[in-house]
Amino acid sequence: RTKTNENDSGEEEERRQVEAKEKRRRMKIMMSRRRRRSASSSDHKSDDSEGSLSNERDQR
Repeated sequence: RTKTNENDSGEEEERRQVEAKEKRRRMKIMMSRRRRRSASSSDHKSDDSEGSLSNERDQR
C-alpha cells in the first residue's frame, strides 16, 4: 500500500506540473492574440474568428 501511495503522490505532482505548463501556454497565447488585435484591429477578424464572435456577443 505504501508503494501505491507514493506512486499516486508522484502522479499528482506530474499532473500539477502539466496543468501549470498548460496554463502558461494559454496565457502566452492570450497575450499574443491581444498584441495582434492592438497592432492591427482590421487583421484580427480574419486571423481569429472566434475572438470576433465573442466580441460581438459582448457588445449585444
